[in-house]
Amino acid sequence: MKLVLASASPRRRELLGLLGLEFEVVPAGVAEISAGDPPVIVVENALRKARAVAGSRSGAVVLGVDTDVVCDGRLLGKPGDDGDATARLRALAGRTHEVLSGIALIAGGREESDLVRTAVTFRDLDTARSRPTSPPANGGTGPGVMRCRDSARRSSSGSRAICRT
Repeated sequence: MKLVLASASPRRRELLGLLGLEFEVVPAGVAEISAGDPPVIVVENALRKARAVAGSRSGAVVLGVDTDVVCDGRLLGKPGDDGDATARLRALAGRTHEVLSGIALIAGGREESDLVRTAVTFRDLDTARSRPTSPPANGGTGPGVMRCRDSARRSSSGSRAICRT
């Protein structure tokens, strides 16, 4: 069976590539939901992405993933620009927040989904040196945008794939 990644995320491509897997990338292009319970939202968005691509990829295993950062009980969503991303870093500095990833697999008409949680604690930041390492335009929310040149993360627990050093 062929693996299809229902995402345009460079980070997701990188992770699958590190596993040595052969896969096809097909961006889902679906509208994501943002209102409601954060764990439910990320899993539902992952399912929406996988379903959108699975309909045109018969016989494939389709992987959909949605990742977002939760701070003070709400999803932060995708930053609009570098200024927004830097403001998020400031808001998360010296605090613990949660990175949630909804994961969905569809194969042979069967759907499986799960949720991965990672608690991340940032140390206090020198925001002049703590700038996003990838532009918000890549669609990334937490991992891509929140990786800082000065290793802002003090600690994390949960998935190491999501919170890489």
